[in-house]
Amino acid sequence: MSTNSRFQHGGTVRQLHGHRIALHKNLFSSLLFNAIFEIWFKTGVMLTAYDDDDHGQKSILKENGPYCKIILLLTKYFRLTNYMWMFCEGFYLHRLISAAFAEERSLVLFYVIGWAFPVLPVLVYSLLRILDADEECWALPTDPSEWVLNVPSLLSLLVNMVFLVDIIRVLVIKLRAPHHREPSQYRKAVKATLVLVPLFGLHFAITVYRPQSGICQWQELYIYLDILLDGLQGAAVALIFCYINGEVHTLMRRSYRNFLELRNPGLSAGQCLGGSTVTTTQTAF
Repeated sequence: MSTNSRFQHGGTVRQLHGHRIALHKNLFSSLLFNAIFEIWFKTGVMLTAYDDDDHGQKSILKENGPYCKIILLLTKYFRLTNYMWMFCEGFYLHRLISAAFAEERSLVLFYVIGWAFPVLPVLVYSLLRILDADEECWALPTDPSEWVLNVPSLLSLLVNMVFLVDIIRVLVIKLRAPHHREPSQYRKAVKATLVLVPLFGLHFAITVYRPQSGICQWQELYIYLDILLDGLQGAAVALIFCYINGEVHTLMRRSYRNFLELRNPGLSAGQCLGGSTVTTTQTAF
């Protein structure tokens, strides 16, 4: 492998290990773990509520043991980390834009917010449930304890909304410059703004209020909408920022080209990719 190919390959790898990508990876990990424990709790605990038999054998839910409570707490923890990492995404991008695209030197603060901070509300939640409503594996929500987890989540959405508005303000100011009068620039700005909605979790504002009474059809519609938005967030973020991302495609083509050059040192870059040239396209976010 030539020195130039090694250098290009090293540059490609470094681009995939930047701070922005690290934040995306942590958000994806949080979404994945939350989905795993949600499925575990609902299938391994909630569905056992129908397993009571005539011989007096109780279900896991009725036994109310530590096993199901630990799974629930892990579900609550990773759910809260979802919101915290969405906040970290908004905080990072806002600082990046407001500081004239200056990179963060360290992500320690983001790791503390994303992974360490949610431990405190979850511990307070568990203490309140032990003292107030220690029954049925804490599966049924109670108002005082649930707000311990809801308040940080709602605050993260509120602050991310402020971040998005300020980001739009910065984009509008930049688009008013003489060299940004082309319609394509406006389309790119609108697209870049819209893709931030699932990344920041702002679509959860639609289902932030759960109707307590009213027509049964409306309550059923709310349940389906809440499950749909919640379940598809990870897929939407992965599609936008990974699978259909132009920057990712460019880096993958570059890595494939470097691989072919390693296997066939005599081939040119155009020959490696079937005669087509590779152009580097960077996405706004």
